[in-house]
Amino acid sequence: MKIIMRHFEHKDIKIIQDKLYPDLSEIAIGDLITEWNSGAYQGRFFEMFAIESDNKIVGYVSIYGKSRSIVSAGIEIFSEERKKGFCLLCYG
Repeated sequence: MKIIMRHFEHKDIKIIQDKLYPDLSEIAIGDLITEWNSGAYQGRFFEMFAIESDNKIVGYVSIYGKSRSIVSAGIEIFSEERKKGFCLLCYG
């Protein structure tokens, strides 16, 4: 099983809409992807990466600058992909 981490792309709009933002339009999600890939979100440092296995997005990693000295990182593996070894330390 090959696992990669990459920036989200506009080709990922449907999966983002399905898994994260069902109430947003495809245009709004496209705008989010553009903003995420700029390295900032709402004026702060932000990175969002897709976790991909065998050409399928199974989750994401986000890194957010809360202040000049504090960074928050989060990993989400989609529920149907959990317990498959993608994130051994995420769920205890």
